[in-house]
Amino acid sequence: MFNSKLFVLFFFFLAATTFAQESEVVKTCGEFLVQRVAKLCGSSCTQEPTHFASTVCSQGMSDNQIASICCP
Repeated sequence: MFNSKLFVLFFFFLAATTFAQESEVVKTCGEFLVQRVAKLCGSSCTQEPTHFASTVCSQGMSDNQIASICCP
């Protein structure tokens, strides 16, 4: 009984802390960036990949910023 309540509490805490808000700046690199862009745009980014990828990886961008730059 106690273990199941603890598990549920842990799950909600984990979910609340790992899901980014649309306006939250998140650093994303490599394959995770490709997946993030695909989720937001439905395809690959329309911008020059090297500059865009290095900026998102080093400085981070919000979902809104990525969508405005990448999505057609």
